[in-house]
Amino acid sequence: PGAIGVLPKPREKLKPAYLEQLPKKLQVAGRRWITFVDFLAYDVLDQQRMFVPDCPELQGNLARFLQRFEVSGDRERPLWCPHPHP
Repeated sequence: PGAIGVLPKPREKLKPAYLEQLPKKLQVAGRRWITFVDFLAYDVLDQQRMFVPDCPELQGNLARFLQRFEVSGDRERPLWCPHPHP
C-alpha cells in the first residue's frame, strides 16, 4: 500500500507492511487543522481507527482532531449513520 487510504483485499496479508509505514504517513499531526481536506482526512482516519482500534498514531493530536468532528450535533440526529459506506 502506498498512501494513506483504504487497504485493498486481502487486508490481513497487507496489514504488517501497512502498519510499518503508517507512522511516517501520519506525522502531519502537529497542527489543529490539517488542510482544506479535513473532512476527507477524518473519513480516512476513522476508517483506520476501525481497522486498527489501538493504533498508537491515532492518539494525541490526531485523536483530538477526530474528536472535534465527532462533538458536532450530528450524532444526536435521528437519521445519523456512522458509516454509510457499503
